[in-house]
Amino acid sequence: MGDPGNSSGVQQEAAFGFMPTLKKDRIFGWLDFTLVQAGFGIAAWCFLVGGLTGVTVQGKYAIWVILLGNAVPVLMCLPFALQTARLGVDTFIASNMALGYRFSQVFFVIFVTLNLGWIAIANFMLGQAAAKLAGVAGMPEFLTTRTLGAPIWSILFMFVALYITYLGPGVIKNIARVGVPCIIAILALLIGIVVFKYGFDTVWESRPSAPYTTGDGSIDFGRSVVTALEWNVGLGFSWLVYLGQWCRLARSEGAAINGSYLGLGLLLNIAAIFGAFIALILGDLNPPNWMLPAGGRVVGVLGLGLLVLANLYASSYLMYAQALSMKTLSPRMNWRTCVLTCVPAVFLVVTPGFYDSYQRFLVMIAYVIAVFGGILVSDWLFVHRRRGELGALYDRENPQYRYLRGWNPAAIVTFVAATAFYWFMYNPVSDTPGPLMVRLGLGAGIPSFLFAAVLYTTLAKTAFRRLYAADQEWQALRDRGQIAVMVPDQIAVDLSGVCAEDWQDSEDDGCPEGLCTLEALDDQMPAG
Repeated sequence: MGDPGNSSGVQQEAAFGFMPTLKKDRIFGWLDFTLVQAGFGIAAWCFLVGGLTGVTVQGKYAIWVILLGNAVPVLMCLPFALQTARLGVDTFIASNMALGYRFSQVFFVIFVTLNLGWIAIANFMLGQAAAKLAGVAGMPEFLTTRTLGAPIWSILFMFVALYITYLGPGVIKNIARVGVPCIIAILALLIGIVVFKYGFDTVWESRPSAPYTTGDGSIDFGRSVVTALEWNVGLGFSWLVYLGQWCRLARSEGAAINGSYLGLGLLLNIAAIFGAFIALILGDLNPPNWMLPAGGRVVGVLGLGLLVLANLYASSYLMYAQALSMKTLSPRMNWRTCVLTCVPAVFLVVTPGFYDSYQRFLVMIAYVIAVFGGILVSDWLFVHRRRGELGALYDRENPQYRYLRGWNPAAIVTFVAATAFYWFMYNPVSDTPGPLMVRLGLGAGIPSFLFAAVLYTTLAKTAFRRLYAADQEWQALRDRGQIAVMVPDQIAVDLSGVCAEDWQDSEDDGCPEGLCTLEALDDQMPAG
């Protein structure tokens, strides 16, 4: 892949970003990978979900709600991280195995919609922090307001993030090496100051400012806890769609799995718990509003700088994920155009309206990604038994993952049934829990993931088992050593003449039209 920080690296990323990564293309060891994932996690969403939890649940319970709500869903999604790391493919190429290429395209459209929302949230928080810093610096008033200044700064930094994204993952890795330790250090300093200033007992026993209440006005403890848990579960499941774009660049399966869990399942909770502490003490869940009151002028300015740096980095991460997936599904699109598909997020930051609807956004993600996650993880673990053929993932004419004209009916039936199940458990539009949500104490996302996993596995092995016959035959041949994983011959034709000479074992200098293959690809994939 070369160094993505220079022009040739960008060109190569644009040309081969859609193809499985070989060992020489993998640029992230476990430490770099953990830093990249942690840097992505410690951003707007963590502070906000922590704040939401803090204004809803008492301090002694908020910590456990945050830890369980984030760590458990990420743990449940790790098999998909293994799949994308082992095969070296993007999320939406990997999902062809379970969904079929047509349903995978639907999944991609949903991802882009949600991703633009995440980009907007990260950039609006960044814009608010920059507006506060502008006020400290004595800049003109219009640059310091939430209604005008924050959108201006948001849009400005969004284009900085677009440029970083254009430079590629190597630049993002270098930023993570310096920026993420700084982010964690500043965050640790802020936590220490807050605990020292107010006392841990105060935080631990603090009462929430906006819990759910019963008809007589008393706190509805059960509903407050499970709803706050669902917000955190939504954040935990949201990472699933980003695993492929980054795990394909990890040098080993262990680096992909451990880095994903450490960064997205554990370290980001530091920011979320800090957000909960502040919300419990000050009653405000919006970080730019409380950085200066909580930390004083000097530390508060450092905290606002943390928000700018963390959200700029996270925005670049989100944009790279979308651009790479766009390149994967539209190989003829040049890299610059793929990056520019993130620009529509600008329309979501012109007012605070979308940012202020964050909790509703979270529960919609909990619903959608929990259902898809259950399908993808159970397909990899129990239906395809942790094996896949790369050629079939790319070749729409291959019967293995074609199903019915690109639609896997087992996945479609599961998605519909699991959707009904989630909405029975919890209505995310009206914020109304079903009769089982509070009683089970698990929210709705985790039960829906498990429901989808069990139902999909059952359907795949019973009602729709004939659609998996080609795959079962391939697995049997591979077990006997009679076939090797291959990239299909048709791939060069599909790419309108793009030459994949790096994928050839032969001594040819070029790639003859219609012939770009790599036999025995297993030898080139990283060890576990």
